[in-house]
Amino acid sequence: MASLGTPIIRRWLIWTGVTLATAMTNLEPRWYWPTVVIGSLLIIVSLGTVATLDLLDVWNVLPWMGDRPLPVELGLGAVFAVLIPAALSILWLRLWNAGVITGIALALLLHVTAAVIVVYGVYWVAEWLVSATQGTRPSPQENLENAAA
Repeated sequence: MASLGTPIIRRWLIWTGVTLATAMTNLEPRWYWPTVVIGSLLIIVSLGTVATLDLLDVWNVLPWMGDRPLPVELGLGAVFAVLIPAALSILWLRLWNAGVITGIALALLLHVTAAVIVVYGVYWVAEWLVSATQGTRPSPQENLENAAA
């Protein structure tokens, strides 16, 4: 990818995505890797959600956020969005760099990721509603017959 001119951050994100899929499906011991990947993601999403609630002064529980001015809370939130995934990456053993990249990318892009999931969910429901009359799968035989007609 480097020789094709792919920018370095994009290369590392793509490598990390492939590594996550491999860890979830193929690495030994089979019980360990899904536990680490899913557990890390759940911890980061949970802390990110609580940090957002803390930032909005809905629920003040994170000691690094506290009752501080908004720029300070944003700064400290960003610092801990890097430190916590870095600490969790110890559990990723030889794939620690995939753990760091995954955790930091998710922590810093949590709200964007949530928005994409919501938009995709709306699309999926709309597609399901509109396509319900056509069945769940296209029929190659019907398509060939319609094309010949």
